[in-house]
Amino acid sequence: IIALDLIKSSMRLINAIAEGETPTASESQDALRALNDMLETWSTQNLSVFTTEDQTFTFSPAVAAYTIGASGTFNGTRPIQIISAYTRYQSIDYPVTQIDDERYNLIPLKSQQNIIPSVFKYEPGFPLGTLTFWPVPSQATTVTFTSGVQFSTLANTAASLVYPPGYSRAIRYCLAVDLAAEFGLPLPQIVADVA
Repeated sequence: IIALDLIKSSMRLINAIAEGETPTASESQDALRALNDMLETWSTQNLSVFTTEDQTFTFSPAVAAYTIGASGTFNGTRPIQIISAYTRYQSIDYPVTQIDDERYNLIPLKSQQNIIPSVFKYEPGFPLGTLTFWPVPSQATTVTFTSGVQFSTLANTAASLVYPPGYSRAIRYCLAVDLAAEFGLPLPQIVADVA
C-alpha cells in the first residue's frame, strides 16, 4: 500500500477529509510524521514486530565490550531489544543469557576469561548499543543474536508499505487515532474500538 493512500484512508476514518478528497501537502506531511512516529513506537513493542533478524559477529579475544550498530565494533543493525543469543564453538551452539545491570554488577571478577561467554548485558544506546560479555571471550568464536526487526521509516508519501496480512488495517486505524489528536478532531468510538 502507498503511504498517501493509507493516510487518506485514516483521515477519512476521522472525517478530516471526504471520499475523493486529497489532504493538503502540509496535512500529508503532518500525517506522514505521525505515521513514522507510530511505526517507530511499534518497533519498541515486541508484540507489534512481525519478524526477527539473526546477526552473527566474531569476538576479538580478551575483549568484553562491543558497540553494535552502523559503524560499531559489531557493524550491523542496532537492536532495540535482543530476544536470544548463542555462541558457536567447534560447531556446537551454546546459549548466552541476557542479564541486567544489577546481575552484572554482582559478578566479582569481570575480567575472567573463557572460550564461551555465558551471559551478556545490553545497553541500547543511540546511535550505537553496547554489549558486554562475561566471561570475557578468550578466542575468536562467533555470537549470533536474534532481535526484532524495526519498522522502516517512510521517506515520503509515495513510499510503499509492505507488511503481512492484518497490519494494513491495524496501521490505518491506529494512525486515525493519532491523526484525530494531531488535527484536533473528535475520534469516532468505532475507530477507537477497532484500533
